[in-house]
Amino acid sequence: MDRAARAAGITSPIVRTSRGDGAVLGFDAAVPKELITTRFVDRLLEGLREHNSSEPESAMRLRLSMHGGDVLAGPDRWAGDAIVLACDLVDSQLLRNVLAAAREASVAVLISEDWYDAVIAAGHAPDDGYRRVTVSEPKCRTTAWVRVPERSQPPGLEATDFAADKQPTRLRKPHDTEHAASARSILVHGTAFIGSHIHGDVVLGNKYTSQ
Repeated sequence: MDRAARAAGITSPIVRTSRGDGAVLGFDAAVPKELITTRFVDRLLEGLREHNSSEPESAMRLRLSMHGGDVLAGPDRWAGDAIVLACDLVDSQLLRNVLAAAREASVAVLISEDWYDAVIAAGHAPDDGYRRVTVSEPKCRTTAWVRVPERSQPPGLEATDFAADKQPTRLRKPHDTEHAASARSILVHGTAFIGSHIHGDVVLGNKYTSQ
């Protein structure tokens, strides 16, 4: 993870907490969400491929979710609505089904509706391969967006998984750099550490599975 972050140009510290065979990562809020959504995921994919090629006996596949919000950082675990949603997304049966169906893929990504609106719908990253879905779990029912990198469509979805696409709300073209500074200001959530609360960090939940 750290190697992928450095390769993506993320130099600020990453805080983390373990989830058994997975982890939750907290990125500094000064790191734009689009950088995490694109370059970090790309570098992570490259790293997984390199690892799986050189050490096939310990090959890994990754379910990845992305959401942003404030969390309460305790000595052993984090808490808060943002953590709960990120974990619900990464543990969802829908994402498990997608990764299982994408047999040659190393990563499947599920991002929250808020994350999609802030990054994809706002035009800061391409929408290639994303499908809007309904995540329905015993304690969570929400809409989100799923993608398998380098695939035009995520596999393994049932007809009932799809949610109606939202009406386009783009205000600028993807990768429009004319207003890059102001665009980043929309995505920056100033991070401050006050006591045991982490304010405005970007939360990323993930889960490792064996190939």
